[in-house]
Amino acid sequence: MQIEIHRVVSCLIASLAYSGLCLSLLRAGELCVIVTDPSAAVVPRATVSVVHRSTGLGEVALTGAEGRICFSSLPAGSYVVRAELGELGPAVAEAELREDEQQQIALQLGLPKL
Repeated sequence: MQIEIHRVVSCLIASLAYSGLCLSLLRAGELCVIVTDPSAAVVPRATVSVVHRSTGLGEVALTGAEGRICFSSLPAGSYVVRAELGELGPAVAEAELREDEQQQIALQLGLPKL
C-alpha cells in the first residue's frame, strides 16, 4: 500500500512539472538578430548564438541572406547574444526577453583582426 501511494505521488509530481514546462514553452518569446559589418551592410552566414544566463542553455544558427536569424520558443530571461564571422571582430549584446515577447537585436561586427 505504501509503495502504491509513493507511485501515485511521484506521478502527480511528474505531471505538475511537465505541465509547467509545457506552459513555459507556450509562453515563450522570440529573439530576432540582424548582423551587419562595419560598413552597416548585412552579413549573411554569420554565426549567431544565444545563451540563457540562468540555465547556460543556448542555440546556435547562421544568418540568412538578409543577415537575419530568429530564435523562437525561447523561455523568458536574460540572454547573451553573440555574432561572429571569419576575420571580422565578434559582436556581443545582452537581451532581456519576457514571456510572449518578440525582440529585435542589431549586432555590428568589428573591423577585421590584424
